Amino acid sequence: MTKNRVVAVLLVIAVLFLASCGNKKQEAPTTAPSGVGVRDTDKEQNVLKLPYSANDSLNPFYALSEVNSQLDAVLFQPLYRIDSNYNEVPVLAASGKVKGNLISVTLIDAYFSDSSRITSEDVVYSFSKALESNAYSSLLYTIKSATVSDAQSLVFEMAGNNQFALSLLTFPIVKNMTAESADTVPVGSGPFVATDGKTLEKSSVNTSAKINKIELVDISKAINEAYVLQTGDISFCFDSLNGGAYNKINAVTRSVLLNNLVYLGFNGRERAFSDVNVRAAVACAVDIEKIVQNAYRGNAVATRIPFNPNWSKSKDISASLNSASALSFLEKSGYNKLGYDGIRSDGETLLNIKILVNKDNSFRVDAAKMIADSLNDLGMRVSVDKVDFETYQKRIKSGDFDMYIGEIKLGADMNLDAFFFDGGLCSAGIDSDGETALAYNDVLSSNMTVEAFCAVFMRDIPFAPLCFRTGVAASLRGVNLNIETDKWYSEIEKWSY
Repeated sequence: MTKNRVVAVLLVIAVLFLASCGNKKQEAPTTAPSGVGVRDTDKEQNVLKLPYSANDSLNPFYALSEVNSQLDAVLFQPLYRIDSNYNEVPVLAASGKVKGNLISVTLIDAYFSDSSRITSEDVVYSFSKALESNAYSSLLYTIKSATVSDAQSLVFEMAGNNQFALSLLTFPIVKNMTAESADTVPVGSGPFVATDGKTLEKSSVNTSAKINKIELVDISKAINEAYVLQTGDISFCFDSLNGGAYNKINAVTRSVLLNNLVYLGFNGRERAFSDVNVRAAVACAVDIEKIVQNAYRGNAVATRIPFNPNWSKSKDISASLNSASALSFLEKSGYNKLGYDGIRSDGETLLNIKILVNKDNSFRVDAAKMIADSLNDLGMRVSVDKVDFETYQKRIKSGDFDMYIGEIKLGADMNLDAFFFDGGLCSAGIDSDGETALAYNDVLSSNMTVEAFCAVFMRDIPFAPLCFRTGVAASLRGVNLNIETDKWYSEIEKWSY
């Protein structure tokens, strides 16, 4: 691995693990036929009311809050957007090609809201701003530079190979030199244009939107967005459930599959988990479907492989583990001796194990308890080690754990660098020169198929995927949404009453 790539991975450590709060146990969301309806005046005027923070910027490269960052799809367009199968769909790109560590892109003939033509210089400028931004720096860390070829084409250079790199080009394209300050809204080409701090009018250039106007409603001082929605003051809100709890919303709700992978990490540098048979035994024993239903209250989709279940490259790959095989894997590992207390050992080491988890996330705590119960039935002595989030992070980074439950938000390219390259927090306890890490490099270089990689992964089990979480999109009755991914407004032009 190159030094540059190590540094790049280190830069995104801070965003790999999601901060958590709250521990209320709630029921999974269901579509509610009741809830507050759209106000007649809003429907008559064809006005949509969306949440934002007045304390934050509408400049996509300076926005810090999620509500403001999500608005970039309303005001701007990317080279590509991502559909529900995590395929890249051209927006401002006419064509794109990945060859080695280079990405070549040609632009369509398109215009900003001020009627000026979009050129490759605008894209290079936007890329440079995105690299420095809170919202896009972690997505683009593997891309080193962007260079103009001519007015309508450019080349991106990556630090290494990545055959799926087109799906990274989702950052907003703004007019050159219009995004220099957090106090200004750059010129874009999205379906809406900011006319003042709170009003977005339908663009006269990009006229695809069905809604005429958007009014932004400040929710920075609200108890939560759901409360504002239930008063009818906003038309829509989204709960990513990052805090590890679901709070029921009296509105029309629907689940949206996120790209947040929840997994069980092993410390492969410890004697027990350095043995693939022990890792396989644990993975077989864990009932991921029960974890989804009981620990995550239905707010997740179970998986055995580390890729989103909807991803077109892996959705048809069959990967299963037989719970009945767990005991045979333990026997094979040599942990076939039972002490007087019924705890397994190999004659030297007892399988006395702790699962590290951050105590403020009830989803993960309950999942850890369920895993411990399953493993105790196999003759292991497994307990749950609940600590505060800061301690949790420090202990994982230092390797002070047996197993832990972690979570990472993957990019649309399903990049697993955080697991398989030195420096990523998710790589703790994983051999960066191991079979799976080497196979992953081959996938990025197009020397191995995703299906072949999954076969290697299932044979080696460097960590055990559990599920991908879902979020909750909520709206007033009468609002017709079109949400395919956790980029809420990527198809805002299709929203209607």
